[in-house]
Amino acid sequence: MLKVHDYLEIRTAHARRESIRSIARRLGRAEKTVRKAVHSESGEPAGYTRTKPVGYPKLGPFVPIIDQILRDDESAPPKQRHHAKRIFQRLKSEHGYAGSYYPVRRYSDTARQRPEGALCQAVSASFGSSTRILPSMQAESLAFPRWIRR
Repeated sequence: MLKVHDYLEIRTAHARRESIRSIARRLGRAEKTVRKAVHSESGEPAGYTRTKPVGYPKLGPFVPIIDQILRDDESAPPKQRHHAKRIFQRLKSEHGYAGSYYPVRRYSDTARQRPEGALCQAVSASFGSSTRILPSMQAESLAFPRWIRR
């Protein structure tokens, strides 16, 4: 795995007109790896990206139930909303869920952060002002938007 200083060394050597093959040979790296470093736009290693979404083998059939609980919670007062532990307890007692608590917690946390269930549907912002499109109205503010959980 290349580090930032490896990228710097590869890119400076290539800027000095050293060939990709000789850089790869000198550093003990594959030519394909050196070529990626030379052609990277930012000059830094690319971050990891998932190739497919996270799977929930045991939780899968219960996902629509969790989504329904979270949708019902959007209209409930804040003190009466379900937290992950309570969702887990309901799944276990009412629906016969036999899996672990942690997948329920991970899924409910990511589902709460999804834009379709979020407070704002779309945001366009700059450093001077921002326009927030809320489900009921459009609002203009002068500061950079801060996300506040309800």
